[in-house]
This record gives sequence, C-alpha cells and structure tokens, in this order.
Amino acid sequence: MRWSRGGPTYRSVLAVREFRFLWLAEVSSVCGDQLGRIALSILVFSRTGSAALTGLTYGLTFLPTLVGSVFLTGLADHFRRRNVMIACDGVRAVLLAAVAIPGVPLWLLCVLVAGSTLFNGPFKAGQQALLPEVLTGDRYMLGVSLRQVSIQIAQLSGFALGGALVSFLSPAGTLLADSGTFVISAVLLGCLASRPVRPREGERALSPRGLGRGVAAIMRDRRLLVLVAVGVLNVFHIVPEGIAAPYAHQLGLGHYAVTLILAAAPFGAVIGAFVFGRLVPARRQAGLLGPVAVLAGAVLVPLFVPVGLVWSLVLFAISGGLATIYTMYSGALTAQLAPEPKRGRITGVNSAVLHTSNGLGPMLGGLLAGALLPSTAVAIAGAVSVVLAVMIAMSWANARRRSPMPQAAVSA
Repeated sequence: MRWSRGGPTYRSVLAVREFRFLWLAEVSSVCGDQLGRIALSILVFSRTGSAALTGLTYGLTFLPTLVGSVFLTGLADHFRRRNVMIACDGVRAVLLAAVAIPGVPLWLLCVLVAGSTLFNGPFKAGQQALLPEVLTGDRYMLGVSLRQVSIQIAQLSGFALGGALVSFLSPAGTLLADSGTFVISAVLLGCLASRPVRPREGERALSPRGLGRGVAAIMRDRRLLVLVAVGVLNVFHIVPEGIAAPYAHQLGLGHYAVTLILAAAPFGAVIGAFVFGRLVPARRQAGLLGPVAVLAGAVLVPLFVPVGLVWSLVLFAISGGLATIYTMYSGALTAQLAPEPKRGRITGVNSAVLHTSNGLGPMLGGLLAGALLPSTAVAIAGAVSVVLAVMIAMSWANARRRSPMPQAAVSA
C-alpha cells in the first residue's frame, strides 16, 4: 500500500464522470453475457437434448467476436466511437430479444446469437480507443485495472447466480434480461461526450486496405508488435480451463471439482489485476511485463508431477492472475501507443489475436489430454509457454531501450 500513497485511487478514477459511465455500461453488459450463456445452453439442450448442439451454440457466444474484431473494427476509426458503441448495443439488444421469442427455429437462433456476438468486436474497439481519451496520465492504467477486476467479478457472479435466475425467470426470461443489459449500457454510453474522429482521407469504414494499414502499423512499431505477440501466450495459459472436466476425472473427483477449476483463473485474475494496477508503481509496470509472462507458464510446469486438487487450484489461480496482468497491461499500452486515426483497427487486431488464442487453447489442451494425462498436458503447455515468453521478454527489453514509453506508462 505504501507504493500507492499520494497517487490515484479507484475512487479518484471513478470520480471521472465519463469513465464512470463507461465502467457501469461494461459491468452491466458482462453480467448479462454470463446470464445469457447459461440461459442459451439450457434452452438449446432442453429443446434438442444434444450436447453437441449445446456446445455449438455456446461457442457462438465467443467465436464471431473474432470476425467482428478483424472486419468491423474500422467503424471505430470512421464514426464517432461513442455512437459506434451505442449502435452495437442497440443491435445486440434487438437480436437477443428475438432469441427469446418462443418457437424460434434452431437455425435462426444460432444466426441471431452469432449476429449479436459479431458486434462485440467493433464495440470493444470503440471502447479501447476511447478509454485513453477519457482517462489520462497515471489514472489510465488504474482505470484499466478497475475494469479488469470488475469484469472478472461480474463473470464469477453471473455464473454463480445464473442457474438460480434461469430457474426463476425461465431461459427466455433470462435472455430478455440479457437484452435489457445492453439497453442499460446504451443509455449510460449516451452520457459520454461525442468526440469526433479523424479517419484517413478517402478510406472507407470497412475497407480491407484500412485493416491492412492497422496490421502494417503494428509491424512498423516494435513495441506494438511485441505487445500484440504476448497475447499468443494465452493459447497455453487457458489450457486448464479447456480440460477442466478430464482433469477432475484424473483426480477422481466429481462435477464440483470442474466448477472449482473453471473458477480458479478468474479468481486469480481479480487478485492479479488489483495488485498490479493498485499496488505496483506505474514506473515499474513496463519492466514487469516480461517476467510476468514467463512466470505465468512456469507455475504450470510442476504439474509434470501430479498433485491434488488444492495445489492444482493454487497453481491455476496464480497462472490466471499473472496472465491477466500481461494481457491487461499489453492491451492498455497498445491503445496508448496506437496512432489515434488507426487506434480502433490496431486494438481490433489485438483483440483478434487474444480471441484466437483463447479459442485455440482449449483445442490444444484437448488434443494433448487425449494422448497424455491432463496434468501432463497442462505442464507441457506451461513449458512451451516459458520458452516463447523468454523470447518475447527479450524482444520487449530491446524495444523499450530503442523507443520511449508513453509518459502515463512510466510516471510515478
């Protein structure tokens, strides 16, 4: 606590009116998303009795975000970002309300769910591009920390309360509640200032050439390239979540162990985001990116020797907390370093990398766990991660020596 004396606090960050509305809008949407995922799973399984179709529908709440992150983020560099976010919320609210209509054919339900998820990409691009304009100086990273802590708590709360709420409201009623959270978010975002953007002259909002320029901007700035590359490590650190069920089976435990394994990383994320954002001085954060990325994989390596549930949960929580730190910091600094006219596209590319990594991780873990013990699969993922993280850490150190960091990232 001594480190943060005299510096900004969560209270001072929340005192910034526009950030407060951004924060409340995001917390509302995240809570609704978790409720919606549970309701969709129950709704589809009750109608079809198919675990495969249930899994497919659940996947549709994640995967289209990748497409939106790649192809629609140009909207955030072409139109006023507040308006883009409000429009995305409005579309998602309508589509999810349509999902709740009784008797909707399964194929149409899948289309509606995928469509609503598609707009997560441009929404996030607008949000991440807008945040550095709302919070400046050393409040910026603290605001990012507060967002991350709140998101993880909202996700845990949504999963914890989702089952009870679905029983009380029915799946359709819960989906309507999810739709309502996007309406609330849009109303809150309407309280933000409408800031103009400066799109590149002659460039269209959905121009593939514009997306290419975003990638080219990342390739030209070694700092941005390393910050985006560190997100690839999520492929390995999400493996424990992807094989939670077989891991619990290896331990000879029941469904409760699966729930605990799934909750371990988000629980660690809450602690990691708080400690890094609130207690670590801003001037030291850039130097910790490499070591944190290495340690996030290193704590999984001991699982080459199978341990019990308690120690597994401890290691998963530590890894999840460390992974959250490098993901949070790299994403925030990417938005700071990105040139303003291309900020939406650059943050969109970064989001695409993260979503791809989070999607491939469970697949990788499943393949390894099918051939080896689940604990061995996690340990191998951790070991490979360490090797790659060391390379990334060395590249980050070189990039920092060659180019200065933004003042907000290094000030005390």
